[in-house]
Amino acid sequence: MTVHDAEVREHQGAPTQFINGRPHPGLAFFFARVKDSADDIRRFADAGIHLFSGCFGVGRWDDGRWNFDGARELFDYVIAANPRALILPRVGVHWASRPWSETHPDEIQVDVHPRTGVREQARWFSFSSPTARRVFGEALREFIRDCETRYGDHTIGYHLIAGDSGECSYGWHPAL
Repeated sequence: MTVHDAEVREHQGAPTQFINGRPHPGLAFFFARVKDSADDIRRFADAGIHLFSGCFGVGRWDDGRWNFDGARELFDYVIAANPRALILPRVGVHWASRPWSETHPDEIQVDVHPRTGVREQARWFSFSSPTARRVFGEALREFIRDCETRYGDHTIGYHLIAGDSGECSYGWHPAL
């Protein structure tokens, strides 16, 4: 199983993506709804663009174990559309927010409206929660190990997301 070396470093006076020691243009196809993208993945591959990024969800089984079946299905889908695909999965650490808010109500982000002062609980965990960082950190380590074992030939890195819309932001609405 190949594990790709990917980095950004200076090349000819500009930051440049390198894959396995060679400069790469960094062009990628991103489509959030991975399962709707096979035709476009093939078209991009025909144009020589093999980097793909999309939203790869991780779930939980009822017994609390992490469930990577959905992400595996998406990896298989992308690889079937482009056997040369190099995948940068967009992996959220906010997938378990609903159960988290029920089991850890004191570790949910609280928004305060800047004009009214009204406090409102957000839908996701607080970035400052040490428990969330530990639990979701363990999940991400498991996910990465699973990806490297099963899809190391096709995995180029990991784009970690959290918070509102996955942009690691507290929110896209008026709130403090």
